[in-house]
Amino acid sequence: MHFTLMSKTLLFLLLLLSLSAFSQSEEPVQTYLDLLNAEKMVKKLEDFKIRGATVRVLEINGKDTLRMDFNASGLLERSYDTRTSILTTCAFENNELKSIVENELRYQKKTTTFFGKNGYCEKVIVDDQNNDFHSTAHYYFNDTFDELEIKYSYNIDSNSRDVVLNNRYTFTRNDKQQVIKERCESTHKEWTYGTTATYAYDSIGNIVHSTDIADCALTLSSNSCRNHIISVVFDERNNIISKTLSDYTIRNSLWSNSYAYAATYNEHNDVVEEQCNRDLDTQYIGLSDGPHTALADDPSLKPFFEYDYDLQGNWVVKYLNHKGERTVVGRREIW
Repeated sequence: MHFTLMSKTLLFLLLLLSLSAFSQSEEPVQTYLDLLNAEKMVKKLEDFKIRGATVRVLEINGKDTLRMDFNASGLLERSYDTRTSILTTCAFENNELKSIVENELRYQKKTTTFFGKNGYCEKVIVDDQNNDFHSTAHYYFNDTFDELEIKYSYNIDSNSRDVVLNNRYTFTRNDKQQVIKERCESTHKEWTYGTTATYAYDSIGNIVHSTDIADCALTLSSNSCRNHIISVVFDERNNIISKTLSDYTIRNSLWSNSYAYAATYNEHNDVVEEQCNRDLDTQYIGLSDGPHTALADDPSLKPFFEYDYDLQGNWVVKYLNHKGERTVVGRREIW
């Protein structure tokens, strides 16, 4: 994802996509335009692999709790994550998403996003009481939705901080109307920063390859200019079985954002084994005393997840099995 180009007041939308982090660590790649689309931002029961008529899910992972409330149509209306102290509320009219309010209770920050009749974001208001910072962003699309201008206003002098004055996007689509290229120019008071993202799709519309390259990465003075490539592989049931981010950003230091994720699934499409490789070290999801590079060479030492299920096929208890010992790492109550 090209976070630095997005309106920072819109990043909270990604939190809706990460609510399932209690169950799965990776999510599909989305275009920026998708993140502004009300229909695509709606989360449903099936997005969390929850079966049957359900109005509430309480997921418990150690001291952390995630509560999700759904309406009669199975659309997520409210969530609260104790890890982050973030309360998110979605407002619908005839099951069409009209607004999202995110309250970061720990930091006294509220972000409200409004969606227009065209189904896309039209305004974002940020009220950051801790930092006495308030901003409003207005979104202006052209008639064909291939151009977007975002204009920002603040309660502070734009000279006092490095704030964005406006962002301009252009979107290029293929013959299936899928976005294959996004171009952004972000204007600050004294400079303009540009980037280009590209996307390739599989036969059912999943993004399987994307690039995110800042203009300055193509120049001689390319230090710290983002240059990322992401590749994703899905299985026949549309589960992510591998995802890699290759970070070609040139830096004065040795750190990198590169990683390689891999997962296997059971017949319920629940994760059995997860691992993430960073800097040549293997980390198995579920174990805290990493890295676990040595475990990768001995299958008998690899940790894996097991589940108890209800009559609907929803997992209600999640276990970590490591070296023959099972530990409860998650519980779910479903109404």
